[in-house]
Parts: sequence; structure tokens; C-alpha cells
Amino acid sequence: MSGVFGWVDLRGAAPDSTDIQRVARAASHRGRDHSYLWAAGPVVLGTSVLATGRAGSMPALVHHAGVVAVGDVRIANRGELAARLAVDEAVGDVELLVRARGRWGDRLLDHLVGDFVAALWFPEDRRVELIRDHLGARRVVHHLRPGGVFAFATDASTVLAMPGVSVEIDEARVTDFFTDDLEGIDHTCTMYRDVFRLPPAHLLTMRHGIVSTRRIWDVPVREPSHRVHDDDHVAAFVEVFRRAVEDRVDGPDTASMLSGGLDSGTVSWMAADVLRDRGLPPLHTVSAVADGDEVETRLARASARAIGSVPHEVDVASFVAGGGPERILDLAEEPFDVLSTLVWAMYLRAGSDGFTVLLDGAGADVVLSEGNRTGRLVLGGHPRQAYRGLAADDEHWGERRSPLRLVRAMVGSSLPAPLRRAVQRRELRGPVAISEWLSPDVSARVDLAGRARRSAEAFLALPVRAAGAQRARMVTGSMLTVGIERYERIAGRCGVESRGPFLDRQVVELVNGLPDRVLHDRGWHKALLRRAGAGHLPPEVRWKRGRDHLGDRFMLAVSEVARERFLDDRAARFELLRPLLSDPMLAALRRVETVDLDSDDASPVVCSLVLADWMRRDVATRARNAKMV
Repeated sequence: MSGVFGWVDLRGAAPDSTDIQRVARAASHRGRDHSYLWAAGPVVLGTSVLATGRAGSMPALVHHAGVVAVGDVRIANRGELAARLAVDEAVGDVELLVRARGRWGDRLLDHLVGDFVAALWFPEDRRVELIRDHLGARRVVHHLRPGGVFAFATDASTVLAMPGVSVEIDEARVTDFFTDDLEGIDHTCTMYRDVFRLPPAHLLTMRHGIVSTRRIWDVPVREPSHRVHDDDHVAAFVEVFRRAVEDRVDGPDTASMLSGGLDSGTVSWMAADVLRDRGLPPLHTVSAVADGDEVETRLARASARAIGSVPHEVDVASFVAGGGPERILDLAEEPFDVLSTLVWAMYLRAGSDGFTVLLDGAGADVVLSEGNRTGRLVLGGHPRQAYRGLAADDEHWGERRSPLRLVRAMVGSSLPAPLRRAVQRRELRGPVAISEWLSPDVSARVDLAGRARRSAEAFLALPVRAAGAQRARMVTGSMLTVGIERYERIAGRCGVESRGPFLDRQVVELVNGLPDRVLHDRGWHKALLRRAGAGHLPPEVRWKRGRDHLGDRFMLAVSEVARERFLDDRAARFELLRPLLSDPMLAALRRVETVDLDSDDASPVVCSLVLADWMRRDVATRARNAKMV
């Protein structure tokens, strides 16, 4: 995963070579192949490049029409774009983006397909622009100190190394780490106060020390067409999705994640077909597995055999023997990232086996969601169908609700947003929102109860009747964004580029216009993938019920290492946590040796251990940066 960085000294001071070297070093994990640096007056632009496929051989820093730009840019529709811009196809992807900005202005994302983030410097009016792709497959964060510096980078850790940047950990974001569903509270916050993420499909402008952002693309809302036969819908999806996969397969340096599920299975079978059609060696797949007759392991291996891939497996034993837990704790950009141990295990394995690109199924759960289908059926005069659908859902997930609870769920899902808020107002108040693990002072200071209410109400505000509008809101919602960003940060730390075909603009636009019945059929979620996979994936994978997950086993290994580190450095880590945690939580940490980290109620202890490790590393990083100034 390549990375970008840069800053503008708002006082007009030229950068010091020591500062440039320190920042470039902080960003070096993003690109092991080469880097570009440009400095003029008070401005520095840079990029660390991980060379992957065609884009890796193209310049990541360009000068065009008076604009200087750096970017981590992979344009999928470059042939079409080059023709429309009347330029040679040999023009690099960063330059294509700059030309598209000049040609179409704020509407450039309507014409681009791909994954990208770019920074543009306009010397004429001393303006910086940051541009992020449609769904956030690439990231950028920024910081403004009025009268001091405007800084940006792919990672917050790089921003911290820049001259004139002094920020503190954001207490509110720390409380989010301990509270269910608050990771996606918004599109902008980070672990640091005054360091913000640029939301997907947004353009940021910094001029004369003033920062403004605006959305420049949204999912086109197309209400589903019911006149097209379901088989034609499936065929259209296969055509568009295969093109998205093909655009992301470079060759032998590309592998694919493969679990026992539909999302990565669909990506992998199409990628295997693409390589076969190109006459290249078989696809390599990376899977997390477990000993014994585990369903997830058995299905992942069945899929690998069916598509003819070369499997690369990682189990807990090899993960621990290879130092996986230590590497996760040492490398994680944010404490949230530590919790995605399965993703880490597969990216670490892909990187160690020499792959520079790993395809994944990230985003499929949201992109292929039918949204509030139950509410639409009730409001459309089909309550029996809604009831049968909920009962089928229960059977699929292995649950069993009483008829009364099913009816209540039907009624609740069909109420207008204001009434849904009124019904759930009591549940959204106080005790549900405030975590008993955190200091009451901290919870009050950051208004944790209010944060929890705002997060819950964002879901309640989704429109019920309009399927297309509801799905569009879900796809551009913050929960999908934070999930994608976890993958991206983890991949970047492992020296691998993540590529998710489900995040392709054209895939999202097509799926948004599909009828509910194509996405959900008689209790079968993701019916579209189940139909598309006929003849490619094993039946036991296509018609698997429920969800199996091996993540707890890998997370236990990481938790045990985090506890060992806490015990070795107990006094310092305890002091870091003391202002944040409640007295009962601090008491639990005093006897952490006796805690069963594998128990259901160990989650707050595990979060505390992970947070302490991250904070200790943050202190060391700041001290190291200070010495280099």
C-alpha cells in the first residue's frame, strides 16, 4: 500500500532537510520500492511507493499545467479516461486524475473508476486540495494548526512526525474503543484531537490557512426494476463484478483472501478465472484455518479445490510461532485494528510469502444488503411475506424468536423515523450508552451517552419505503467506511495493497438498483452471490447457513501477549489507563494475572490491555520524534 504525505508552513518558512528525512522515514512502511519528494518554499509533497502492477511503474509525483500532485492512485478505466481526455494511454494514473480534475472540476468522480487518494498543490493561489475515492479504499488524514502548519498523510503516525504538529490523544475516541458500535460514530475522527480523516468521495481545500471540505459524489439512487428477469440481473452483476475483479488482478504477485464464505469465495473464483483466461499460473489464496473438523476451515479448503487455487494457510500455531501477536501490537495504527486478528493473520502471511496485492471481500455485507426489507414489505401491503421472511432469517442464523417478537419486529421496522425514535428513546438514554468500564468523569466529559444516541439515531433515520435511497445511505455510511479503513491500515503495515472489488463504483451503482428478491430470497441473504456462484463454488459453500468465525482463537493469542507486556511494564501502563477507566476496571487490572482472557466477560480487560500497549507505543513514538527535531 503506497502512501502520501505533505505539509505547508503557513508562516512561509522553508522546510528543514532533517524534518523532511524524519517524515519520509515515518512514512517508509507504506512503500518499500521507492519514494518521491518535492519541496518548494514552504511546501513539501511526498509519497512512498509500493510498486504493484502497471501503476507501480508510473510516476506518483507529477507536474501538469502548473499543478504539482502526489498520489496513491489506481485508475481502472484508464483507457476510456485517456480517450475522453485526448491523451496517450501511457500517461500515469496520477496525471490522469489531475487532468480529470481540470476537465470536470468537482464532478471528476463521476468519470473515475478505481481506488485513489491524491494531494494537489496550486502555486498560483497557494491552495492545497486532497481528493479521496468513492468509498474510501484509500485514506488520508489532515491537521491544521492556525498560523502554524497544515499537514496531511495517509497515516496519523506520519502526521505526528511533521514539524509544528503537536496533538493529544482524543479521549472521546478512546471511549469509542470500549463501546459497541461507536467506531463508526462519524467519518472524520481519529485517535488524536485535531487530526481528522477526509471522508470518502470528498474534496478538501486549504487556502490561506482555512480548510473546507465538500462531498463531490454520491451513489446514484435508482429504484429497483421489477420488469427484468432475475437471471438477467444475475448475469449483469457477474459481468460488472468480473470486470471489477479483472481490473484488480495484476498477475502472479496478486493473491486472494479465501474464507469459507461467499464474499471472498466469489472474488477468488472470478480471479482464478481471470488468471486462467490470461494464460497465467493458478491463483494463490490465503486462508486462516484451525485444526479439527471446523466448518470454516473445511469450506475454505473445499473452495480452494473447486477453483483450483494454490492455498496458503495460517493457523494459530504458525501465527504465534511467526511472531504474529507481537507484530500486530507493534504495528497497529489504531487500537481498533488489533481486534481484526484474522485480517492481520492473512495479510501478514501474504506479505511474508511475497505477494504485494491481496484481493478481499471487504464491504460486501453492506453493498449487498437489502436494508429494511421487512419495513418495505409491511408498508407495501405484504405483512405475511414480511413475517415469513423474518422467520426464515431466524432459521438461517440459528435463532428462534416467538411469534409475538416477530410481529413486534415487523411493526417496529415499518414505523416512520420520528416514531421509531420515540419508541426507542428510552433505550437510547443513559444506562445503555454509558460504559461501566470507563471513568464517570471521562464519560461525562466526552458526552458518551450523547455519542451513543447519535450513533443509534443515524440508523433510525434511514428511509423505509425507498429501497434505492436506503441502500445508498448505508453504502455511504460511516460503519462501512471504518471497516474498509481497518483493512487498508492493516494491509499498509504488512507491505501489501488491499483491493476490494465490492467497493468498485460500477458494482455499487448496479447493486443499488436491484430488486430485494435478487438480494434476499426466502431467508437466504446474498442470494445474488449464491446464484452467481453456481458451477464455481461448492454447494456447501453457496448454501451455508449461519456464520462461523475463527477470530476468537487468534485474538486470544494476541491478548495473552498484551497481558505479558502489561505485567512486564505494569506501573507505567497502569498510570496511562488510570485517568480513563472506572475503579472496578482498574481493580480488575490489578489482578489481571487471574483473568481468563477467553471468557465472555473478559472483553473490557482485553480492550484495556490493547489500549495500554498502543498508548505506551504512542509515548515512545512522540519521544523519538522529539529527539529528531
